[in-house]
Amino acid sequence: MQIGDKVWIFDSNSRQYKDDKGNKLDRCWYRGYFKEKYIIGETKQSWIIGFEKSSIENRTNLKVNKKTLIYSTTNTCGLNGKLYISEEQVDQECWLQDNHYKIQEQVRRCRDYNKLKKIEEILLKQEDKMSETVHYRGILTEVEILDDELLENQCKRILNAVELLSYYKSYQEMLINEFYQTYIINDNTLYLVEKENYEPNEDIFYSKGNEDGTISFEIRYYNGGCSFNEAIENALKNIE
Repeated sequence: MQIGDKVWIFDSNSRQYKDDKGNKLDRCWYRGYFKEKYIIGETKQSWIIGFEKSSIENRTNLKVNKKTLIYSTTNTCGLNGKLYISEEQVDQECWLQDNHYKIQEQVRRCRDYNKLKKIEEILLKQEDKMSETVHYRGILTEVEILDDELLENQCKRILNAVELLSYYKSYQEMLINEFYQTYIINDNTLYLVEKENYEPNEDIFYSKGNEDGTISFEIRYYNGGCSFNEAIENALKNIE
């Protein structure tokens, strides 16, 4: 993916009662909910999505996570939060809309052990691919405060005083999102994260204060139910 690519979003407020051939329908045309947009910019972790001629600072633009292709739905007029990067994906979503209830009913009525077992195996494999257990061990170092600056000004300074992007409400939010797993905020204090990855086993949430003022931590968690920041917060609750 790159700037200039065409993408699609789902807008539930866009209702069409004719299909692409002009035929009248007795309900909304599902394919008509999908609207073309473009990648018009990017940050370290996000794609900026808008109309082809949109300004990068237009408040109607969307900020989409590059890894998950998910965006916030807080002020996006009923959008479902998922970015579609090809017409094939849009067609698949439309097929799902037309068929998943039918298939669900067929599964409900099915009493064939072998068929249901295969369905179960497929679904469990999909869940395993989506998330994994991760294990980090590292150090949290409190970031220096200059001239009694407030946390918001501290975050702004680290971001080199760039203009606050319209997608963020504060420099704190911007720093934590743009440098995810590099900085964390706990108890109104900003920390720099230094960590190493280890092979996972069972969950661990551990932290210990050091003589030099840093905090050692070790966390191991399933990232399908817990974020890195939440894991750090859990570890700091039981700091030694």
